[in-house]
Amino acid sequence: MNSKTADLQKGMVIVEQCSCGGDRNFGYILADGPGGSACVIDPSPDPTAVIEHLAREHYSLKGIVCTHNHPDHTGGIDLLGSLYKVPVIGHLSNSRADLFVSDGEEFLLGDRRLRFFHTPGHSADSICILFHGHLFSGDTLFVGKVGGTANPETALAQFDSLQRLMDLDDAVMVWPGHDYGMSSHSTIGEERRNNPFILRLGDFSEFLRLKANWQSYQREHGIN
Repeated sequence: MNSKTADLQKGMVIVEQCSCGGDRNFGYILADGPGGSACVIDPSPDPTAVIEHLAREHYSLKGIVCTHNHPDHTGGIDLLGSLYKVPVIGHLSNSRADLFVSDGEEFLLGDRRLRFFHTPGHSADSICILFHGHLFSGDTLFVGKVGGTANPETALAQFDSLQRLMDLDDAVMVWPGHDYGMSSHSTIGEERRNNPFILRLGDFSEFLRLKANWQSYQREHGIN
């Protein structure tokens, strides 16, 4: 488990990154301070590490955020929900959610706020979450890569979603839904400079061509 803390004027926020099995899935615990109010993002498919950490740090869990309704991101929700009677938070089109959020809405976590971005493309209900300089990007944006899409129409939706994320400050930390990159996390600035898909956000045809030829691009550039 990795952790990241960020100092703020009134204390700090806490970000804990947990390995959750599956296809190198990451889950996250966010808190407004030590032993404070917390939420969990994508505790799936195996929420064991998340549950153990919540108990050890004595957090007060307020909600479970689901970045999108795919089994590898929702498989741990039922177990975690049986232990903590809190709502599952997701986009309006996410059938697993109890509490629905739309683009730009916020959720109060203690005296901090989560801000939600609707980022369709990988799925229609995909969301990203901004929490005091930390972006939890689900399967929309990985370190050096982006999430898969089914066809040119969903690729175009993702293209537009990624452009919105690139409006964030360079210093914003990027925490992806899977450990697919050279590092477990990144920044918006690093992705803007180094991610080959982000480098093609000025031309959708080039973005789409890279998606269609990603495996050969990986081989040519020694990318795992």
